Amino acid sequence: MISIIIATYDRPASLKQCLDHVERQSALALVGEIIIVDDASPTDDTRAVVEGHTLHPLVRFQRRTVNGGPGPARNDAIDIACYPTTLFLDDDILLAPGTLAKLDESGLPSTRKDPSLIGHVAWDNSTTVTPFMQWMTDGGPLFPYARITDHDDCHWCHYVTSLAVSSTELVKMERFTDRLRCRYEDLELGYRLQRRHGNRLRYVAGATAGDLHGRGLAEWLLALRRIEADLVLLSAMTGDEMADAFGIIRAKALTSFATRPLRIASSLIRTLEPQMLLPLRFDRYYGDLWEWQSLSQSYRIIQNFFRILAIRDALGLAPLTAVDTETDSASFAEQLIANLNFPATRAEFGA
Repeated sequence: MISIIIATYDRPASLKQCLDHVERQSALALVGEIIIVDDASPTDDTRAVVEGHTLHPLVRFQRRTVNGGPGPARNDAIDIACYPTTLFLDDDILLAPGTLAKLDESGLPSTRKDPSLIGHVAWDNSTTVTPFMQWMTDGGPLFPYARITDHDDCHWCHYVTSLAVSSTELVKMERFTDRLRCRYEDLELGYRLQRRHGNRLRYVAGATAGDLHGRGLAEWLLALRRIEADLVLLSAMTGDEMADAFGIIRAKALTSFATRPLRIASSLIRTLEPQMLLPLRFDRYYGDLWEWQSLSQSYRIIQNFFRILAIRDALGLAPLTAVDTETDSASFAEQLIANLNFPATRAEFGA
């Protein structure tokens, strides 16, 4: 039997859809309880959604009085979980009808010796996928399942609690950190599960779900300052094991940058993104492929620049100096945002 844990904050409409898709599971009989923790939302709408839902008899609802982030909210749920298997689910994730059945076929973890499981999350079919969102899933920073080389023994950095399953015994022993408030609290838990307990992580590709909330380039760039601050802290908490892979070592070593490739990337995004049609038709139109490759590389160049700035800012390092014009990285970041028609302030990028 499964305890489903959902931490939520001020997204009652998404939560209702999330619960609707839990209710449609072909293996709903596996669910013993659904623990929903409201992380001090400003209204009581979340409670109204829970109490009005047909799954209400299965739900155990708690509301925190102080917002603490997703980790502490999930810990509150872990403390009262009653069943041997815990499934973590984000409040904007919609399970496909057979997902619980697929996880069950793969072996639900009920003791600390059993492998944890992750499913496959992609953009939900109801979400309009933009070129930037497509890039985020095709080699970009989200849903990096293509990088998994062994489905039965994944690296801890794939332990993402959008859709993850572990034994309740194990997560009660470790719990989530309260030091990472923006992102990566699940990866840090995955690190401890593997390093302290030898817990194997299995990827169940057939256990699918959809993410309701798309992201735009502007939103992503503006969020990076908060996200990368947590990444720097995560690296320290995991013994800098992934400092190189996370890009922290490179960001620390840099002293200068060139504006020209960033200007070209910005221009390509402004030119190609509005006319890019999805889904891409590589089999018939070679131009689509060439333009997509150019756009993808442009996204990567822009994102990596802002990641470097955010990491350096989190480390308290000075802005970089441009080698091909009279500017620094903070000033040029502001120019880039303006060129891409996104609102921002100089202070947001470590000026």
